[in-house]
Amino acid sequence: MICLVTGFGGFPGQPRNPTQALVRALARRRRRLLLAGIELRLAVLPVRRDAIRNALTDALDQASGRAGPDLVLHFGVAGRRRVIGVETRALNRAGPLRPDAAGRRAPSPLVEPGGPAARRALWPAAQIAASLRRAGFAAALSNDAGDYLCNELFYLSLGRAGAAPVGFIHVPPPRRLGGPSALAEAGVAAILAAARLSGRGRGAGAPRRAAPDARPGDASAGRAPET
Repeated sequence: MICLVTGFGGFPGQPRNPTQALVRALARRRRRLLLAGIELRLAVLPVRRDAIRNALTDALDQASGRAGPDLVLHFGVAGRRRVIGVETRALNRAGPLRPDAAGRRAPSPLVEPGGPAARRALWPAAQIAASLRRAGFAAALSNDAGDYLCNELFYLSLGRAGAAPVGFIHVPPPRRLGGPSALAEAGVAAILAAARLSGRGRGAGAPRRAAPDARPGDASAGRAPET
């Protein structure tokens, strides 16, 4: 299966986005995932409202041509969260207050005027969060992806990816997970779980690590700064 994984570049308040480093770390783990039947396609997207749509289209096209990828997983950072947030929906909402990386603010309070108020995640979010917890990572469901570029990307992606499962994961600062290496392992665990639970991987289990258990809950609180 072909899995498109994206992270974000820097933005005001987070000039060094850990999800950009996560994408680089996943590139070094390609062979490991290929053994589980997962061929990675990786992209770092700009935190710019005037570019995010074209960047998403390019990433989807380059993942596997016109047929599209088999699985789409987006990562973004949420600076105030303490656990991994597995998003369950994207809202047709764009906050007018926070400028993007180009200094521009949302021109409209809606991502897509005329679009649905919300789009549900096209993957088994609760099972993926549970799988991450079993692998030793603190994770919880979130029903609020914010009103910045993370939510916008997720909303757009859910409307464009066709039949492929689409998900979004917000990660806390790497130090809260145990460092960059732990964040990379959490990324691998999320990809393996999503592939297995969507029925498209080879059933490889998620890598385990020692970490405090996290109970299911809402990881949405305290969402800025985040992409």
